[in-house]
Amino acid sequence: ADPFDLDRVKARFNKHLETIENMLNQANEHRVDSEETVQQAVAMAGDSKRLGKDLEAKRKEIVKAPNQYVRSVNAFVKNFTRPLNKIEAVLKTKIAHYQYQLELERREQERKAKEEAARLQVQLKKEAQEKGVEPAKVVPIAVPEADKVVRSGAGASAHTRRVWKAEIVDPDAVPREFCSPDIKKINEAVKAGIREMAGVRIWEDVQTILRT
Repeated sequence: ADPFDLDRVKARFNKHLETIENMLNQANEHRVDSEETVQQAVAMAGDSKRLGKDLEAKRKEIVKAPNQYVRSVNAFVKNFTRPLNKIEAVLKTKIAHYQYQLELERREQERKAKEEAARLQVQLKKEAQEKGVEPAKVVPIAVPEADKVVRSGAGASAHTRRVWKAEIVDPDAVPREFCSPDIKKINEAVKAGIREMAGVRIWEDVQTILRT
């Protein structure tokens, strides 16, 4: 038999559909307004939870072998993908370094062009004042950017992208508008007995814990 025959799996579960639908209807129609009806509600919820556990056990049984097979294949293939990923990472770092060096050189050329344009502008302004005329406006020589996409003869291509990043080095010095409340720590404080906290709504929630 085909171990991945979905119809066989559906057949094992579909027989419970009518039972579950009836249980859902009973739950929606059931009124809890007395000691007897609350006991009935607990019994109905327990039946539902037990059936859910049984179905989950069946599901785990069905997918156990395929999951183990998938994990084994994934673990084996990682012996190949790990070094391949490392090769890609090493080369991408070197490509990025080379492209960044080209960008630094371009920025240096651009800086020098602006300085030369400013120097020439001062000279022209001085000469224009001596002659009583308006000085010509000097525009810096445009320095073209390097090609952002590099293509290989085999069809591969790579391009670099400059992304600004940030790293927290002094948490206490970070401006308050860039800090987020830690809900985990807040909940821990509430569990410890805190009942009032600025900017936080604290209330008592009644929950039902069902065990079977």
